Amino acid sequence: MRTAVGQSVNDVCCVLQAADFLQAPKQSPDDIAAISSTCYKLNSLQLRVLLEQYRPEPGEMPHIPQVLAIYY
Repeated sequence: MRTAVGQSVNDVCCVLQAADFLQAPKQSPDDIAAISSTCYKLNSLQLRVLLEQYRPEPGEMPHIPQVLAIYY
């Protein structure tokens, strides 16, 4: 059984990794692979939802979910 503190620490780690994901480059399959290795607390479903909901900045690749389909 997890303790409340342990679960809270895990939740904070997930939030921090989601923030890292949002700041990371997402323009190539290599970028997506790097995200997968640095955001290890996030499962594939969480990463998929983040990528599907992500709205790219001007100049960023607009079709990130299609790149994601290669990996998930």
